[in-house]
Amino acid sequence: MTRLSTRTVFSSVARLYGAGERVPSPLKNAAVAGLDGLVALEVAAGRNTIPVTVGGRRLEFVYTDAPSFLYLTLSIGEDAISHEVPYSMLELPSRYDLGIDVGAHFGTYSVLLGALNAFDLVCFEPSERNRRVLAANLIHNGIDATVDDRVVTGADGEVAFYEGRKLASNDHTTRPAGTGVGEASTRPAVSLSTIIEEADASAVFVKIDAEGEEDGILGDLVSSDVELLTGLVEIHPELLEGEPADVIRRLTEAGFRVETAPSIGNPVYRFTNDPALAFGSARSGREPDETASPGGRT
Repeated sequence: MTRLSTRTVFSSVARLYGAGERVPSPLKNAAVAGLDGLVALEVAAGRNTIPVTVGGRRLEFVYTDAPSFLYLTLSIGEDAISHEVPYSMLELPSRYDLGIDVGAHFGTYSVLLGALNAFDLVCFEPSERNRRVLAANLIHNGIDATVDDRVVTGADGEVAFYEGRKLASNDHTTRPAGTGVGEASTRPAVSLSTIIEEADASAVFVKIDAEGEEDGILGDLVSSDVELLTGLVEIHPELLEGEPADVIRRLTEAGFRVETAPSIGNPVYRFTNDPALAFGSARSGREPDETASPGGRT
């Protein structure tokens, strides 16, 4: 099969996979199963990358199997993480000295943050399978970052971590919902206030995709001593103990400006206590509606 026809098949399967509930799961599963062989050929030929130019720099996202190919293909757009955050929103002023990616998954945000900024970067990903793809993407793009396998929560210690069988990011969590979640294992947990204190950082950017732990993580963050804090947080309504509005209220009551970031599925919010950072620059950026209870699962 030529590279052109292979890419055509890949694109078709990706669109099928991205169609969500409109396509029956057995059909999507069959398409993914058939894609494994094609991906293996691409990997063997060294053609298993998805290129994008960001800030004048060419980046290549590495996929190693059908799930990582599908996720990255559907995530990487020309100027944004598709249907989500513009790349420009991930470029911080030079005063920021630490970047943290919580739930780094396959490295989409980690690579972009490392490419667009000069700060120290720490990437948290407790899933071993996800970490392999994450590490491959960091190395391939020459991103200097620390990869940490601990689970980020609101406090240091230990936590029960569930690593599911479906290979989706929301199937690796401390707060399982629904079926298909595997057995729990006891894993070391760390708070971001501890990471920030150890790094002696004064201006921090954090991206949080923590599958239900976001409220506890933010509670710890807003009580930390860091001078400047800016971030993006994905809210998982079905995994929270409270309501999404409670998470936003925690930020606003602590003096943070909050706006809705572009997203598909779960809501994403941008927040900051940096008075010099321009807000309202997000595509469709707007003040969050604290009365809303958005749903959806990615």
